[in-house]
Amino acid sequence: MSTGPRQRTTRSAYADVGEVLGLADSGPTARTFTIRTGAWAPRVEAQMQHGRLPLLVVDGAIQRTTILRGREGADLLGPGDLLRIDLDEGSFETRFRALVPTRLALLDDRVQGAAAADPALASALVAAAIRRADTLSDQVVLAQLVAIDDRLRILFPSLAERWGRVTADGVVLPAFLSHTVLSALVGARRPSLTAAVGRLVDEGVVRRLPDRRWLLSPALAAVA
Repeated sequence: MSTGPRQRTTRSAYADVGEVLGLADSGPTARTFTIRTGAWAPRVEAQMQHGRLPLLVVDGAIQRTTILRGREGADLLGPGDLLRIDLDEGSFETRFRALVPTRLALLDDRVQGAAAADPALASALVAAAIRRADTLSDQVVLAQLVAIDDRLRILFPSLAERWGRVTADGVVLPAFLSHTVLSALVGARRPSLTAAVGRLVDEGVVRRLPDRRWLLSPALAAVA
């Protein structure tokens, strides 16, 4: 959790990969591009026409939804997460939606070469990949819990670890975590999710603030 929003004075065309990954030392710079809030089709991006380069989220938030035979599963990507667009998805369909304006860095041959010569940077990239794998495995287990209320009691603290902000009132989650996004993350229909959230609100577990952010109860925030 953070004590406040991460400040960036500029949104330049380049990003320091080491800084994004949380390294103490600067790393190579990578070209970036920004996607607007809403559905994102990577295949039509000019930046994606030069091969399937790995991408690194610099700032923002993306919902990634995988679909198979009418069943959907979703996860969130944020700063420091790795992403690679696979143009051959096989039986699965993948959709992306930027929940806020999001900047992505292209990890081209120059950046990959720098990582090969820098053990700290290489380790940070491996750690980012492992973190993504762990997150996805957690999502699989979460979706198997029967009660949606229980899924939310696990999801909210998990989201707080990554997206929470410590305020005078307590731990707050961002407004982009709408009912629609939450229902995708826990694998529930929107009406069922809304009913479950209502029960948690009645119990005082979580509260929706006027600005649409979420305020977690002290007991729930302590789990994070």
